[in-house]
Amino acid sequence: IEVIVRRARSPRDAEIAAKSVANSPLVKCAVHGADPNWGRVVCALGKSAAKIDPGKLTVKIGGQTVFARGAARRFNVPKAGAHLAGKTVRITCDLGLGSSAYTALTCDLSKQYVQINAEYHT
Repeated sequence: IEVIVRRARSPRDAEIAAKSVANSPLVKCAVHGADPNWGRVVCALGKSAAKIDPGKLTVKIGGQTVFARGAARRFNVPKAGAHLAGKTVRITCDLGLGSSAYTALTCDLSKQYVQINAEYHT
């Protein structure tokens, strides 16, 4: 999974925002389930310490805009789901606040991963 943050206020904000989405268990679960739940991405951005203005934010899954300027956008849900089920997933977050960018790499969170780690004891 590539989480690309563009037009952040600063390089640090770009990194913080990208890593917040990349490290979100809810985003990882949505990707594993091929569920284009843009709300999980926006929530991960909002909980980060990065400056976010929902009125300037655009979120894309694959090449499709799913959220822009404070509201959901109509998009092809099956196509976005197919993108999430693919080998490489791209989530792009344009913060609209500056010129800094950062790309974070991560992976999904599968049922098997949760099961293995829930049963693991030291």
